[in-house]
Amino acid sequence: MITLKSTIVFLFLMMTTLITFAQLQDDFTDGDFTNNPSWNGDNGKFTISTNLLRLNDVAAGTAYLSPASAAIHNASWEFYIRMDFNTSSGNYAKVYLVSDQSDLSSTLNGYFLTIGGSTTDQIDLYKQTGSTPTKILSGISNSINFTTVKAKIKVTRDALGNWSLFTDVSSTGPTGTYTLEGTVNDVTHTSSAFFGVQCIYTITRATLFYFDDFNVTGASVPDMIPPTVISTQAINQNSVLVNFSEVLDATSAQSTLNYSINNNIGTPTSATLQTDNKSVLLNVSPSLTNGLTYSIQVSGVKDPDSNIMLPATSDFLYFIAQPVAKKDVIVSEFMADPSPPVGLPEVEFVEVFNRSTNPIDFQNWKLSDGTATATLPHFILMPASRLVITTTTGAAQFNASIGVTGFPSLNNAGDNIILKTPGNATVDSITYSTLWYHSDEKKDGGWSLEIVDPENICEEENNWTASENVNGGTPGTINSVNASNPDVTAPEILSAVIIGPKQVEINFNEKLDGHAMVMAQLNPTLIINSISYSSSLKKVILLTSDSFQPSVAYTLMLNNVSDCSGNALIQNEIQLILPEAASANDILINEILFNPRSGGVDFVELFNTTTKYISFKKWSLTNYVDNVTSNAKQIESGNIIIAPKSFMVFAAEPSTLKAQYARTIESVTYSTTLPSMPDDEGSIALVDSLGQAIDYFLYSNNYHTPFLKDKEGVSLERVSLTSPTNDANNWRSASQFENFATPGYKNSASADGTTINEGEVTIEPEIFSPQVAPTDFTKINYHFEQAGYVANVTILDQQGHTIKSLANNEVLGVEGFIRWDGDRDDGGRARAGYYIALMEVFNAAGKVNVFRKRVVVMYR
Repeated sequence: MITLKSTIVFLFLMMTTLITFAQLQDDFTDGDFTNNPSWNGDNGKFTISTNLLRLNDVAAGTAYLSPASAAIHNASWEFYIRMDFNTSSGNYAKVYLVSDQSDLSSTLNGYFLTIGGSTTDQIDLYKQTGSTPTKILSGISNSINFTTVKAKIKVTRDALGNWSLFTDVSSTGPTGTYTLEGTVNDVTHTSSAFFGVQCIYTITRATLFYFDDFNVTGASVPDMIPPTVISTQAINQNSVLVNFSEVLDATSAQSTLNYSINNNIGTPTSATLQTDNKSVLLNVSPSLTNGLTYSIQVSGVKDPDSNIMLPATSDFLYFIAQPVAKKDVIVSEFMADPSPPVGLPEVEFVEVFNRSTNPIDFQNWKLSDGTATATLPHFILMPASRLVITTTTGAAQFNASIGVTGFPSLNNAGDNIILKTPGNATVDSITYSTLWYHSDEKKDGGWSLEIVDPENICEEENNWTASENVNGGTPGTINSVNASNPDVTAPEILSAVIIGPKQVEINFNEKLDGHAMVMAQLNPTLIINSISYSSSLKKVILLTSDSFQPSVAYTLMLNNVSDCSGNALIQNEIQLILPEAASANDILINEILFNPRSGGVDFVELFNTTTKYISFKKWSLTNYVDNVTSNAKQIESGNIIIAPKSFMVFAAEPSTLKAQYARTIESVTYSTTLPSMPDDEGSIALVDSLGQAIDYFLYSNNYHTPFLKDKEGVSLERVSLTSPTNDANNWRSASQFENFATPGYKNSASADGTTINEGEVTIEPEIFSPQVAPTDFTKINYHFEQAGYVANVTILDQQGHTIKSLANNEVLGVEGFIRWDGDRDDGGRARAGYYIALMEVFNAAGKVNVFRKRVVVMYR
């Protein structure tokens, strides 16, 4: 039968157990210090002597012993000490009341007394943090200044951290009455694991330390703090580890209802407390998604003292890195010229797109333009997602963006964009130009370039265009031009050039399949030792065993060549001829435009007068003043070959030239930066790779035909290839009938040294019917000994009246024709009958010729 008295006794015993569980008592009457309690440390340096713990060393040094003790809360430490000597800095004792380490000679956190050790022979209280001791209470000076020290010492600490030091000491030993030497409050350390003694001594004092009657009471500081979540980590796709701040109550820790994970995971299927009792392993289903960040909500978990945690949320990432292949991530949009802005921030950016099925972490990836390189920070890009990379100051102006230090400046006219992994493997690279905009208006700034089809990873210029979004771009979102644009076109050979005695360079219009084994054959036969791709995959290099011979036409046959979309090369034969060195005047400046129309561009046309194939590798166009070249602009760092007796044109923007001069021969027109070409007068020179001027022209606006009403947009054409370049009489204005320029084909002013019947004018046909093709018009053909004549052409009826004016002070070339459709100036048709075509021509020298030719109009 349970009585009230028994219940009270039980509760008392329970409370006593809670309060005194940290108790330590030892008077060594059992003759042992290794059991009940167990003192550990330098055991070989201590012994029991007449029921006292005695230091028993044979050399100078330090020695310690430390039993376990958690006492610190409402605690008391009491002991007897005897030292048969007067203490000094080399001979004194330490008593550790509190320590978190058993090794009292190591770094630790706790509190200790020094008995002696100073010139004032006193007892002091210290706290120790790591290896740094700090005195917090000084005892009474000279209180132990005796030849033999015999003292009872007691220290107390209450629940608020108030420390009190009591001593019972005299010249003859303890008197039975304690004296309070001082108090102090310190709560730096609030837990304990060990108590202990430490002796510091010389050889003569190595056996003169004695300790007895240890009585330690108290408890550890009560745990009033609930557990908290320190961290959460995904172990695998079905396991999550939650780490807590302290030991947990097993029942609450293993209740699955105390955990919930977002993104459709919910409550875990199980929760298991780990062996450290501070972490819980959760099993989850469905599986975690790679690359996704989750939030877990935790509540209801307790510690063993029943402190219940506050509800907490912890984020964790599940990410398992997967191998990254080429083109898994591509550049999908970029802003090279943000000024003037259309609607986007005035900041350059590069957008990348994850084409793969795996999340990708950009930590330590590299973004480069080939000159400057930026290192990317940690950012996980999910599949089918986009990321905007920009400057550190510009990142806040975009969604889904990161800012990087050293963002490479993208050149407006064209540049490289290269994306590499931390291992320096190129994942994507592009080389863009203003041609990619496919818009003269948008290339002037404020519009981004967008990829059309992200799945077409081979095309470059034909798979890119200016954004169609009203803001000028779509950074971080799907491109405005997004569409299916598969590559179904076979690659083409742009050029095949012998660039060394045993080396051929073949350039293609698009990237090739770099894994295909190209096969090649040369005729006349040369053994091919090796075939390799360039890094851009747009170039193939052949190395032969023997050297190519000049003036020998070789036929190169290529097989097993396809673009990276798998389209096979169709035109696989090309002729090769070894380029030869050029001498002065081998290539002549044949036509120039230095005063273009509004929105137009300058151009320089060259003509190869020889039978040699000549390479422009590392050649330049320069200005030329007083036999000195300046402002050099390199034509081509690779190889452009000019064939014998052929033209070549250089302009900053060939597309603009073609737009203004429709007959421009595009196949011989190349994009290059030209040196300064003023509108009034200037100079232009062609300089080879050794710096030798092959030809130069000191031009002037005065070389134009004086009868021109407007010289803007009119080129100067060379008349004769055999006459000196800098003979003013060797240059004429291009004919109006050629739209005032002939880029890439025969000059309208060219004499070419051919024999022409001077002054010949003919009508073809002499009889025509304006209603019946193909003779529904007639041509007034002309041939002159030189260009530069100005013509007035009219049609007269039988009474000598002018019915049609065909030319009025128009500049003519050496040869050409003027067309009459049988119409009148008043818009009506000429009547059937005879007419006179009157042609009056004159030049600046005053030479005048008049031609009259009969023409008949008839109707059927």
